[in-house]
Formats: sequence, C-alpha cells, structure tokens
Amino acid sequence: MQSGVGDACCIRLNRSPDGARGIAENLRDGKPVTPDDIFRAFQPFMRDVSPIFERMRAKEQQRQVDTKVGELCFIDIFFIIRIICDSIYWCCY
Repeated sequence: MQSGVGDACCIRLNRSPDGARGIAENLRDGKPVTPDDIFRAFQPFMRDVSPIFERMRAKEQQRQVDTKVGELCFIDIFFIIRIICDSIYWCCY
C-alpha cells in the first residue's frame, strides 16, 4: 500500500485507513471503537446507496398521497349520494 496524505491523517488520528477492516481489527485487538469511527467507515457506502433510499421514500410518499386522495374522493362521493337520496326522500314524502 502506498503512503499518501490520507494515510498520514489516519496515522495522526490513530485510525486505520481502510475503514471497516480497521474497525474489525481494532475490535479483535481490544482497542476502543467509537460511533464516529463506524460512521466515517460507512459514509461512502451510505452516499452510494442514498439515491436508492430517496427513490424508495418518494415512491412510498406518492403511494400514501394516492391512498389519501382516493379515500377523500370516496367520502365526498358517498356524502353527495347521501344528500341526493335524502333530497329525493324528503321531496316524495
């Protein structure tokens, strides 16, 4: 492995440059692992999959909107029919 600027940063912070592998090694060696270490290791992965999660969220949100609109339309139609039937009933009697 070539030494570079990123390696110097990791050495200065006493962290392994290869993310999840370094966290696993630290756990095996009994060294402390902080939530920040885990967060930094998974940031590239989360950045790569965030468009997928965003698409899933948008689809679910659209499905919920469609469901609510359908429910409201059904309720409106139900009340309109009820008003018409009541009008017919009261006109005839």
